Formats: sequence, C-alpha cells, structure tokens
Amino acid sequence: MSNYEAKRQQTRQIIINSMIMIAEAKGLEKVTVSDIIKNANINRSTFYRYFEDKFALINFIESNILNAIKIKYNIFNNCSNEELKRGKPQDIFIRSFLNVIENNHKLLSFLLSEKGDFEFNFQLVHFFESIIRKSLDKNPDNFDDKRKKIFAFYCAVEAIGLISFWVHNFEDYSKDYIYNFINKDMWYVI
Repeated sequence: MSNYEAKRQQTRQIIINSMIMIAEAKGLEKVTVSDIIKNANINRSTFYRYFEDKFALINFIESNILNAIKIKYNIFNNCSNEELKRGKPQDIFIRSFLNVIENNHKLLSFLLSEKGDFEFNFQLVHFFESIIRKSLDKNPDNFDDKRKKIFAFYCAVEAIGLISFWVHNFEDYSKDYIYNFINKDMWYVI
C-alpha cells in the first residue's frame, strides 16, 4: 500500500472515529458535520473529499460491516451439498462471521444501541432473514411458505439479538463462548 493510500485510510478512520465518539454522547441524529470536523481536527473540505454528508458516512460504515458479513456468507453459500452435509462450511461461516463481529464490536455496540441507527437493525434483519430463507428453500419439504417466512424472521431477530448481546457484553463473553452457544445451546432450544 502506498503512503498516500495509507494516509487516506488513516484520515477516513479519524473521521469515522470522530463521528462515533460524538454520536455516543449526542446520538446519531444530532451529530453534525461541524461536530465531526472539529473533533477530527480537519477542515470541512477534507471531510467532503471523503464523504458527501454525514449520511454518506453512516452508510459507508454500515455498508462495510454488511459487506464483510456478506462475503463470509457467499463463501458458505457456494459450498456443495456434500460439503454442507459434513458441516464444515457452517462451522467456517459461523467462525468467520464471529470474527467480523469481534473486529467491529465497538462500532456494532454503538450502531445497535439506542443512540445508534435503527435502520441498520432493519438492514441486518433483512439480510439474515433472506439467507435463512435461502437455506430453508434448499429443503422445501420442511416448511410451507408461511412457516418459512415466520421462521426466517424469528431466526433473523434472534441472530441480531445475539450480536447485540455480545457486543454490549463483549468483555464478559469470548468468541469461543458465543460459538459454543450457537452450536450447542441454540440448537438445543430450536
């Protein structure tokens, strides 16, 4: 990576960190570009070189997290039925998904809080609901369409709840603990 690109990434991260710091105190709705540039110690033109407005900044942050999860899911989704039956891809997806959560836990803790972005919650629910429905479609005999829809929604909300719980209690629960909970305790209940 060139020095120029490293400097651009560093400046972008400073802007993101400033926005999050202010939003944690004031709430996302009340953050202004003026707040961000003052906290980041940059000028307005620097901010606008990176983002059109605060909404573009929020979208950038949320899109990065969703894209990281989607990339992990696409690897899992492209596995053969034989691989799925052996269970290894599910294990890899869960572990890689938990890595995304772990690497972004501070950001997710904010986004999934009362001062965060409720729209992001809906995006996550929609994403998880769609991947769960796809997996249910692979076994069409198990559920009729109405049951698929409600089961997918239920599981999606459950997944977001678990993510939210973990990022808000990050110091108390290791990634391995959450992994074991998903693989043992959750399936026991379902």
